[in-house]
Amino acid sequence: MVGAYGATLERIKEQGGDKAKLGMEVLMWVSRCERPLGPEELCHALGIEENTTELDPENIPAAEILISCCLGLVAVEEEGSRFRLIHLTLQEYLVGRPNLFGSAHSKMADICLTYLNFQSIKDLLPNLQKPPITAPFLDYASCYWGAHARKELTEHTKSLALKILDLFGHHVTARMILLNQGVSTYYFPTRSGDSGTSGFHVVAYFAIAEIAKAMIKSGGCEVNRWDRRGYTPLIWAAGNNNPEVCEALIEFPGRIPTWPTVKEA
Repeated sequence: MVGAYGATLERIKEQGGDKAKLGMEVLMWVSRCERPLGPEELCHALGIEENTTELDPENIPAAEILISCCLGLVAVEEEGSRFRLIHLTLQEYLVGRPNLFGSAHSKMADICLTYLNFQSIKDLLPNLQKPPITAPFLDYASCYWGAHARKELTEHTKSLALKILDLFGHHVTARMILLNQGVSTYYFPTRSGDSGTSGFHVVAYFAIAEIAKAMIKSGGCEVNRWDRRGYTPLIWAAGNNNPEVCEALIEFPGRIPTWPTVKEA
């Protein structure tokens, strides 16, 4: 079986041109994603070009093309809900070769962040009930870019992230993350875009210690800010078991207690 997978990968690469590139990118996303991707999600992800300011619809490939480029290694479930590898042993084979796709997680983080920086995405209302049909990749990009960046963080990824973090309180991605957490809609952003959630909250949530420390050092964050639930970044970090970010926050000299202290009688 292992030999057959290796031989098929070589055949994918031998297709040359766009077919080889698409085939390997599909395998990268399907094997390295944080949750299974639906056909529209993956097609849009593969249509995003780095260092662009908007998605070109002509770059979005059809699901049938993606499947054909993978030469039988990838399929779509019968109900059409997600892409999957043909067998668990293929997942084990691909995961066991961490350098097969180069810096896969930083590439995926860059694609997610490039997408979130598109003007069409930044223009979306921050109080949407669900991602619009025109933006199927919005949920994944919002909720999982940090998981990829935490595994492989480059300076380019960091710069893309900081652009989003500066706008975070008024960006639709704040709502997507709250939805993913199962937070009550009472705490969602208002129509004006006020979520009370800062970029530093989400860095603490994703446990990207390098960005957190850089933001603390530069003074470009409010380490004591409460969101609409009354949660500070320290609570977000602790709630997601992120000790390195917690330590950085606790050691920050300007941090105040998470909750007001009660004076003794």
